[in-house]
Amino acid sequence: YTNSGALQDASATGDVSGGRYTGGLVGEFGTSASMSSVRAEGLVSGTGDVGGLAGYASGSGGVSSAEALGDVVSSATATYSVGGAFGYFNLSGSSSGISAAGDVSGGAHTGGVIGYYATSVALTGASINQVDSVSRRVSGYGWVGGMLGYSNAAAITGLSSSATVTGLGTSASAGGLAGRTGGAVTSSSAGGNVVSGGMAGGLVAQADGAADFTDVSATGNVTGRSYVGGLIGFYQSNNTLLRAQASGDVVTDDAGGGLVGYHYGGPITDSSASGQVTGVSESTLYLGGLVGHFGSSCYYCGQNSTYVISNSHATGNVRADSPGGFVGGCRSSSSRTRC
Repeated sequence: YTNSGALQDASATGDVSGGRYTGGLVGEFGTSASMSSVRAEGLVSGTGDVGGLAGYASGSGGVSSAEALGDVVSSATATYSVGGAFGYFNLSGSSSGISAAGDVSGGAHTGGVIGYYATSVALTGASINQVDSVSRRVSGYGWVGGMLGYSNAAAITGLSSSATVTGLGTSASAGGLAGRTGGAVTSSSAGGNVVSGGMAGGLVAQADGAADFTDVSATGNVTGRSYVGGLIGFYQSNNTLLRAQASGDVVTDDAGGGLVGYHYGGPITDSSASGQVTGVSESTLYLGGLVGHFGSSCYYCGQNSTYVISNSHATGNVRADSPGGFVGGCRSSSSRTRC
């Protein structure tokens, strides 16, 4: 535990096993100073917040040139955060060069690099990266993502992951890049397969907040129980989805789409999906080549006239009892133009 002073030019090579806060380098990092030029290599396991570098990091400090190489495991299933580099991260200073190279498992917020990203500081490709992500595996019981388990409100630009992501249990929400986002996502992609007992998206399982997704893509196959999309499982935003692409196959028990499983509202522009979409249950209600369910679930209220799908297309086969080649279910005033 450190609550004052900087941590720099430090390394650790041994395995670490602990409890509430467990890290390959430091268990809890809470300071206004920085962590820089650090490295940890061993297996890290714990019962709470666990990270390849630090289990819990909070304060006004920052991080630069920080590398975690070992696998990270938490025995927690209903709580706590687990990440290849940091379990819980709420440092308000600038961050750059954070990387992780191990498999990650356990916890309620689980990410290949960071489990729970609580700060609003924007993330870019220079901030965090995943070493050899195509061979990485990330699994957890809540919000699970190839790079981020749960991102609070930060904008994301230029992130990419090819990790295989698994959400364990019916409450899990798994995404190829992130389990949940709360800010804009731009120029980001995911290439790994995603499997979840709950929601699933090739890029993001659930996208919240008043923010656009622009120039985003996913290529992995996606399998889930409810709200499953080749790119996004549940797009709970009224903002724009622009130049979005998904090419992986989608399999779902409930609402599913080649691009988005459930799209609450907002425009979809210049976007496409090419994967096959399959409903494997008689309870599958909304299945579409592009979007499974478009518009809110309010049956008696009109939708905003800006909720328009334009210049977009779907080319994959759709297989279910009541499928839609383009949109499975469309609410009230929602529109489709030039598609």
